[in-house]
Amino acid sequence: MGSKSGYTNPIIWQGIEPNCCYKYTEGGNVGSVEVDDNHRAEEKKQFESLALQSRTISEIIRDISSTLDLDELFLKFSQYASRLIPFDGFGIAVLEDDGESLKALFRSTDVKVAEWENVVNQPMKGVVEEETFVTRIPVLLHSEDLDEISEKFPVEVPVFQAGINTLLNVPLVQRGSVFGSLTLSSKKIHAYSAHDVELVEEMARLIAGSIANAMLFHRVSTAEKELQRLNEGLEKRVADRTAELEAFSYSVSHDLRAPLRTVDGFSAALEEDYGPQLDEQAKDYLSRIRTASQNMERLIDDMLVLSRIGRVQMKRKHVGLSSVAIVIMKELQLGEPERDVTVDIEEDITVFADEALVTALLRNLLGNAWKFTSKREQTHIEFGFAEQEKAYFVKDNGVGVEESYLPRLFEPFRRFHSAAEYKGTGIGLSIVKRVIERHGGRVWAESEVDVGTTFYFTLGEEK
Repeated sequence: MGSKSGYTNPIIWQGIEPNCCYKYTEGGNVGSVEVDDNHRAEEKKQFESLALQSRTISEIIRDISSTLDLDELFLKFSQYASRLIPFDGFGIAVLEDDGESLKALFRSTDVKVAEWENVVNQPMKGVVEEETFVTRIPVLLHSEDLDEISEKFPVEVPVFQAGINTLLNVPLVQRGSVFGSLTLSSKKIHAYSAHDVELVEEMARLIAGSIANAMLFHRVSTAEKELQRLNEGLEKRVADRTAELEAFSYSVSHDLRAPLRTVDGFSAALEEDYGPQLDEQAKDYLSRIRTASQNMERLIDDMLVLSRIGRVQMKRKHVGLSSVAIVIMKELQLGEPERDVTVDIEEDITVFADEALVTALLRNLLGNAWKFTSKREQTHIEFGFAEQEKAYFVKDNGVGVEESYLPRLFEPFRRFHSAAEYKGTGIGLSIVKRVIERHGGRVWAESEVDVGTTFYFTLGEEK
């Protein structure tokens, strides 16, 4: 055996008294040393203490990692800590977001300190953490140094005046930053040894990550509850506003239509019954009255459609856009069969969308193309899918608009041609945009005066 010194673990040899242990001499020989009962009892006590520490730390690791509830976490931890380190006061505080004050998360003590009774947020100045957070090492205070404590940490003085004689403050560190502190206090003088301080440091290291995780979970849970509360409030406001809009729509649909129909009806009766007695100017006045009332009714219809698009429940399914476009163009051609119109519709275009809404979308775009090509001798209208733009399109060879007008093209009531030239309410393209936005898509236009306009749109299917 090599040269060794120091005590080995106790070994019982045959024929030798059990009340001795052995050590190696300088020459490598084994000699015996008498050990009295007190020494053996002390070794046993130390062994049991280490075993308790090991077992308790294992239980701390197991239990604090199984909960995200701060109160439960602190209660369990304080119970485990009391097995290893006797204390009369236990507390955990964290640094507030402002970096200038501490928030007490947990406090358990048999010592009543009047100045601390209702304190939750404590300014950093004058507390022991003011030093702990900077040095990142534990601070141990004793009542016998009260004069020095009064100068450096005046906020802690009432604790000692209430009967505490030892106070240990240990930093809580997570990802290299001090975010809080663990404090133990005792009525005993010099209650904590260097070994105790090291043990509390180890426990603080173990609990720091769990506290940080629990605090994050608490913040997320609080934010979720607040978000839920706001959503519920928003849903109620939306429901109330929807009810108001429905009432308004009903009023528009019934109360405003009635006088318009009355005006149009009596104007028609006047023209029919008394037409021969009226001169040309009077007939012109009647015609204008009827035209204005009919235009107003169409405007009301379009406004109702526009308001309902945002409220209608979406029912997506596979819709054959090519078939829808064919039906719409046939309807337009039946209305003006005399026009020379070439229509190109790409076959088998299918989308996943709300059928009623995309039908309204195409009806407005194709109707727009039909209207603004009405002065062409030969009209060309095309519907298809543009691979380069990855978008559907409606193209015409109509009058077009200036490029500077394009950003305002989809604004309600925005007109770039007079009503005398091209009839309409100025709502159609707003309906188009609203439908596309409901589907999560986008719409844009390219146009050149006297050449034509192309509208491109997507329906959010890629999402």
